[in-house]
Amino acid sequence: MRKFIVLILLIIFFGLQADFNFARELFEDGLYEEAINEFEIIVKLYPTSQEAERSIFFIAESYRKQQKYDLAENNYNRLLSGYPQNSFKDQIYHALALVNYNQSEYEAAVSYFDYNLQNYPLSEYTRNSLDLYLSSYYQQGKYNLVVEKGKQLQKDYADNRNLPELLLLMTRSYLKLNSLQEAKDLIARIYSEYPAHNARWEAILIETDLLIKENRPQEAERKLADSLENSLPRNYEETFRLKLADIFLKTAEFAKAVEQLTLLSNKFNHSEKQDQFLVKLNQAYLQTGDYQSVITPPENPKMIENSLLYDEYLLYQAQAYLALNQHTVASNLLKKVKEISNKQEIIYQAGYLEAKIMERGGRWIEAVKLYQELINSESAVADELWLKIGNIYRGNLSNYTKAIYYYDQIIFGNYSSRMRDKALYNKALCYEKLGNYDEAVAALASIDYSEIADKNLRYEIQQKYSHLKKFKLQDKDAALENFLIAVFAFLNDENKQELKYHLVNILSSDLKNFQLSDELLSVPSNGQEIYLKALINLNLAEKYAEQDNEKLFRQYSSKTLELVSRLDPALYAEEIAEINLKYRILNSEDEEKYVPDLENFVKKYPESQAADEFLIMIIDYYREIDAETNMATYITLLKLNEKIDQMEFFRNKIWLAEYYYTKDDDYKARENYDQAADFIDLEYPDVIFHYAVTLDQTGESEQAVEKLRFLVNNSDSFNNFNTAVEYLVDLLMDKEEFSEAAKYYAYLKPENRDDSYYLKLSEIYLKIDDKLRAKEAIMQVVEKDEKTLEQLAFLQYETGDVEMAKYSFNLLKDRNADNLKYHKMLGRIAFEQELYLECAENYKIIVDALDEDYTADEDLKRTILENIISLYRIGNRPKAEALAKRFKDVLDQKAEDLIQLNEGIYYLDMDEKKAENIFGKLIKSTVSDHDLRYRAYFWRGVSRIKLNKIAEAEADFLVVLESDLQDLINQANMKLGTLNFSRENYEQALKYYYDVIENDTTGTLALDAATNFAYVCKTIEAWQKAVAAYEIILERWGDSELEGNTLFDIAFCHFRDKRYPDALEMFEESIPLLNDRELAAEAQYWIGEAWFNMADYEKAITEFLKVSYNYSEFVHWSATSELKAGEAYTKAGEKDKAVRIYERIIQKYGKNSQWGKEAQFRISNLNS
Repeated sequence: MRKFIVLILLIIFFGLQADFNFARELFEDGLYEEAINEFEIIVKLYPTSQEAERSIFFIAESYRKQQKYDLAENNYNRLLSGYPQNSFKDQIYHALALVNYNQSEYEAAVSYFDYNLQNYPLSEYTRNSLDLYLSSYYQQGKYNLVVEKGKQLQKDYADNRNLPELLLLMTRSYLKLNSLQEAKDLIARIYSEYPAHNARWEAILIETDLLIKENRPQEAERKLADSLENSLPRNYEETFRLKLADIFLKTAEFAKAVEQLTLLSNKFNHSEKQDQFLVKLNQAYLQTGDYQSVITPPENPKMIENSLLYDEYLLYQAQAYLALNQHTVASNLLKKVKEISNKQEIIYQAGYLEAKIMERGGRWIEAVKLYQELINSESAVADELWLKIGNIYRGNLSNYTKAIYYYDQIIFGNYSSRMRDKALYNKALCYEKLGNYDEAVAALASIDYSEIADKNLRYEIQQKYSHLKKFKLQDKDAALENFLIAVFAFLNDENKQELKYHLVNILSSDLKNFQLSDELLSVPSNGQEIYLKALINLNLAEKYAEQDNEKLFRQYSSKTLELVSRLDPALYAEEIAEINLKYRILNSEDEEKYVPDLENFVKKYPESQAADEFLIMIIDYYREIDAETNMATYITLLKLNEKIDQMEFFRNKIWLAEYYYTKDDDYKARENYDQAADFIDLEYPDVIFHYAVTLDQTGESEQAVEKLRFLVNNSDSFNNFNTAVEYLVDLLMDKEEFSEAAKYYAYLKPENRDDSYYLKLSEIYLKIDDKLRAKEAIMQVVEKDEKTLEQLAFLQYETGDVEMAKYSFNLLKDRNADNLKYHKMLGRIAFEQELYLECAENYKIIVDALDEDYTADEDLKRTILENIISLYRIGNRPKAEALAKRFKDVLDQKAEDLIQLNEGIYYLDMDEKKAENIFGKLIKSTVSDHDLRYRAYFWRGVSRIKLNKIAEAEADFLVVLESDLQDLINQANMKLGTLNFSRENYEQALKYYYDVIENDTTGTLALDAATNFAYVCKTIEAWQKAVAAYEIILERWGDSELEGNTLFDIAFCHFRDKRYPDALEMFEESIPLLNDRELAAEAQYWIGEAWFNMADYEKAITEFLKVSYNYSEFVHWSATSELKAGEAYTKAGEKDKAVRIYERIIQKYGKNSQWGKEAQFRISNLNS
C-alpha cells in the first residue's frame, strides 16, 4: 500500500513539473494568453505547491509583457497575499516597481524600489534597478532627492555597474536646480572616470544643455562639432548631429541646420528618426525661403504619413503654399491638419494660418472669429491675437471702439511690455480717429519710449505724440481759467491791446486754433505780439509740413522769418534765438547740426521755458547714440513746466536715478527717485527696489523696509525679485524683526533656494529660538561642511531627534576623529539611550586624552560621572572603581551617591543581598536628595523581588509613586502591575498598567504595558477596558511600533467587544508581523468570523478558505475554518456548496475525526 501511495505521489509530481515546464515554454515563446491559461490550471489543481507560486508570478509577468499593467499588478499582489512566505519577494517587488514605472506612477514605483533597498539591499534586482529608482524621483521633479539619494547610493554601491547612470541623473538634477557648478563637477568626473563608457557621450549632451542654459550656444555648437570629428559611436553620431541641428534652429542659423539635417537624412536613411529629420528640415527650409523644397514630396511618403509628426509636416507644407500664394491648397492642408492632429500647439498653428488666409482674402469678420476661438487654446500667444483682432477692427473695419476694447485686453492684462506699447499706440490712433485727443495723448504718454527697441516705431510714436499735443490736444480748463483772468484784468485796466494778446494766446496755446489766432493777431503792435505771432506761424508751418503741404509750409515759414526780423535784438535776444532755433529744427533732418546750438541756448538761457523743451530734444539725441554721461548732465538741468510733458519729465528723472544707482552714487540716485516718487509704481518693480536700496543707504531704512514690503507682497515676476527679498530680509534682521525676516525669506522661489539660502534661514530661526525649524532648514543643505553638519547634529539633539543626531555625530567623527566634542556627544546620547557599552567606548577616548593639567568644568564632571556609571552597567566594576578613585577630587557628594546607586544595580545580578544593603544605605544617607532617594527605593524594590520579599518590594514601589519622577513612577507601576497579576489581583494589576499607558509619553513602557494589559483583559474577559487602553496607544503612537502579537490581542478584544470592522483591520495588520504561523492562522480565522458576524457570508467564506489554503499544516484551524465556511454557505442559502465542502472535510480529515463527524452531522441536518 505504501509503495502504491509513493507511486501516485511521483506521478502527480512529475505531471505537475511537466505541466509547469510546458506553460513556461509557452511564456518564453511569447504565447502569453496560452501560457496564462496553463498556469491558472496549475494554480487551481495544485494550490499549495511551489509551482503554483511561480505560476502566479508568470501570469503576472505575462500580463506585464502585454502591457496589461492592472492585471499584472493584481496578480503580483495576489501572489504576495496568497503566499506571504514565498522565497522571491525581491523579484515580485521589483516587478511591481517596473509596472508602476512603465505607467509613469513614479511615486508608487519609488515605494517598491525602497522596499527592496530596505529589505533586500544585496539582491540582484535591487542592485540592477538603482538607476530606475533615481529616475523615478527625477520624473517627479524631486531633483533634490535625486541628488541626496544618489550620494548615498554611491557610498552603499560603490562598485555598481549602474553608477555612471546615477551620476548622469544627478548631473541632470543639478542642472534643473540651477546648481551649475555641481553639474560641471560631475560632468568632469564622468569624463575622468568613465572615458570609455557611453555615459561620456551622455555627459557631453548634458554639457551642451548647460552651455545653452548659460547662453553660450556657440560653445555648445563647438562642443558637439568637436565630438563629431572624433570616433563617435554611430548611434550617438545621429543624436549629436540632431542636437546640433536643433541648436542651429534655435540660433536662427538655418542654412547650417539645413546642412546637418540633409546629412542626417542621407547617412541615417533607415533611422527611426527619419520623420524628425524631414520635419526639422522643412522648418529650416521655410526660414531660408526655400518653399519649393518644402512642398517637394519625400522619397518615402509612407514613412511620414505613418509618423506621429505627419500633422507637423503638413503644417509646414501649408505654410510654404501660403508663402507661394496658393491659398486654396494651403487651406485644404490646414483642414487636414486639424482633422488628424491631437496636439494643441499644432492645432493652434493651423488655426492661426487659416485666419491669416482669411485676412489675405479680405474675410475680416471670419478672421476675427477664428482669432477669438484661438485665444482659448492652451498654446495661444494671447497678446498677439488681441493685437491682431484690434488691428483688423481699426485698420480694416474702422470700428475704433471695438478695436480699443481688444487693445485694452493687452494693456490691462499681464503681457509683455513690447506688446503693451504697441497696443497703447494703436489705441491712441483709434482715439485720434474718434476725435478724443485727451485719451489719445494719455495712451501715448503711458508708453515708455526707452523700452522700445524698434527705432522706427519709437520715432513714429514720438512724432504722433508731439503732433497730438501741439495741434490737437485742447486744454479747455486752462483756457477757461486764462480767459477769466484776462477778462478780470481788462475790467480793471480796460487795456484792449493786452486783452487781445491774452485771447490769442489762449486760442493758440490752450485751444490749438492757430489759424484763428493768426487771423486775430493780423497786425501785431509790439514786440510781445510779434513774438507770439511768430510762434503761431511756426506751428502752422510745422502742421502743414506734416500734411506735406509744401506751399503753405513755405508761406508760414517765410512769415515766421519776416516776423523775427522785426524784433529788436537788444530787447528780444532770447525770443529771437528760440524762434530761429526752432525754425532750423523744423527745416533740418540732421540733429547733429543743431544739437550744439540747443546746448548753447540752454546754457545761455537756463530759466527760459523753451530751455526745458530743448533739453528734452538734447536728451533724446544722446539717448539715441547711447551717450549716457551727456544724458545725465542734461536731465539734471531739466525742470517741470507747462511746456514739457509731466510723464516725460518723470521718466527722465527715473532714468537719471537708475544711472546714479549703477554708479553707486546713492545720494544723487535718491534725489532723483524722490522727484519722481509719485510716478514710481508697480509698473516699475525694479525701480522700486533700487529706490528702497538708496533710501536704506542714505539713512532711511524704515522707509526702505516699507517700500520693500509693498514690493514683494504685490509683485513677484520682476528680475530682481529674489534680490529684493534678500535685501528686505537683511534689513529686518538688522532691526531684529526675525519672525518677519523668516516670513519674507519664505517668499524666495523654490528654484532659487540653494545651500546658502537654507543656512541663512536656519540662522534666522535660531534668532527666534525656533530650533526645530532651524534644524529642518539645515537638513535641506546638500553640501554640508563640518561646521554645518555639527550645527545640524546639535540641533537634532536639542530638538529630541536623537537617532538623527547620533547619525550626524558619527559622520562628524568619521570626518574628524580627533575632535573630542563628537565623542562626547555620542557618549552622552548613548548614555541617555542606556547603551552603556557604546557610551563607555566614546567617553574612554575623552578620558584617555586628558593630561595632568586638565580643568574640571561641569561638562567634564558630567562626562566622568556618566563614564563611571556606564562601566558599572556593563559589569566592568574594576575599571569603574579605578576611574572613581582617579577623579575623586572632581566628584561631589551627589555624584558619589549616583555612583553608589549604580554599584548597587551592578550587584543585582550577582549578590542581591549586597545590592539591597547598598540601596538601604543610600535611602538613609540621601535624605536631602529626594530624587536619588526615590531611585534607591525603586532599585531596592527590584532587589527585593529577586530575594522574594514581595510585600517589602511592593512597599518600596508604592513609596516611588509619591515622587515627581514620572519615568520612575511608570517603571514602578509596571512592577506593581506584574506583582499584582502574579497574585491574581487582576483589577489592581489593570489599574497600574493603565497608569503607565496614560502617563508614558515616550511609548517605551506604554507599549509593554499595553501588551500586559491586553493579556490581563483576555484573562478576565474585560474587552471594553482593553479597547479603551489600546485607543490611547493608537492615538499617541499609531500601530507602527506595536508587535504582531499585541496587534492580535487588540484585534481579539475588538472582536469580543463586537467591534468587527476594527477587529478586521487589526487582524489584517497583525498577520504579516506575526512570527508564529499558527497564531497567523488563528488571526485569519477570526477575520472570517468577523465577516460572518457582519452577515457578509461571501467574504466570510473567502477568508475562512484562506486558512486551509495558506496554513494547512495547522489542522485544527484549517478544519474549523472549513466547517465555518460550510456554515456560511448554509446562511447564504447555498446548501449544495455547503454539502460539497462538508464532503471534502470528511474526505480530507476522515469520517471518524471530530471534524468528519461534525461534517456528517451537518449534512444529515441539511438533507432532513
